[in-house]
Amino acid sequence: MSNKEGPLTVLTVALRLVFAPIVKQSSKWPPILAYGVPGIVTVLLIILFRSALPDNLFWLMLIIVLAPLVAYIFTDWDKRRVRDERSAISGNVLFKDGFPIKGAKVFVEGVDRSKETDETGWFQIEVNEQASWVIRASYMDQITQLTVTKSDAKRPVRLSLKRVSTRAQDDGPSTRENGGQASGIRLRISKQNAASELARFVLIGEDLIRRLEEAPPLSEDKLHDYSSEWHTWRRGSESYMRKMFSSDDPLKWLKELRPSHMEFKRPWQERAEYLKSDVRQEISYFRSLQSRLDNYAE
Repeated sequence: MSNKEGPLTVLTVALRLVFAPIVKQSSKWPPILAYGVPGIVTVLLIILFRSALPDNLFWLMLIIVLAPLVAYIFTDWDKRRVRDERSAISGNVLFKDGFPIKGAKVFVEGVDRSKETDETGWFQIEVNEQASWVIRASYMDQITQLTVTKSDAKRPVRLSLKRVSTRAQDDGPSTRENGGQASGIRLRISKQNAASELARFVLIGEDLIRRLEEAPPLSEDKLHDYSSEWHTWRRGSESYMRKMFSSDDPLKWLKELRPSHMEFKRPWQERAEYLKSDVRQEISYFRSLQSRLDNYAE
């Protein structure tokens, strides 16, 4: 345990146990909200007690009201302090075309630990407190690195690698690099109609990106609204993949674009950060299909 955290006194441990359920939520809020709301409620109670109680009872009630408030503020502050001192860098390792890399090794220069990415390319690794860190990700024979500053570490980072063609990957998204004729995929509609539909999906995605940039989701409800739009867009595109191609491969490749913003184990603020990148990787996929329509026989 870090020396910066200080000795765990009996009182501190007791306060953490008592206020843990409240502080677990309040520590995610801005301090002005976490401390301001209970502070205002306390002031209103003091005014009420002052007008309704005699002096001897008023001072007793004042102590009863202020003691838990002070204890709560201390516990919340302590949790924020410990969290800030235990910095962690999180993010995704992706191929340059937006597909997540499972099993990439991520490590930090000067830190004797590493993590492997999950199926969404996600990693989280604890780091020592300092001004900046050099993050490296390796996969197969490739390696990339990124310098992350203290302010950058507050949001997920992204490391990109070129796609590596291997036999294991030939059963997955990389097979689409071989083109439609090589894989036996045919169009069920005309190329003109296919190009028109793919362009429509790109425009829908670009409009969603534009609105996300103009009015970012600042609440979980707003994120839910945007996610619902994404879901409608995704379901529509999946349905059209079935109508457009003779093979299920293009639909399978689309479904392999796993949306990081739908990983509900993460805080909604993190998921909001990933929504735009999820939309962009699908736009990239539709554009890639557009560029290869000539490879698919009608």
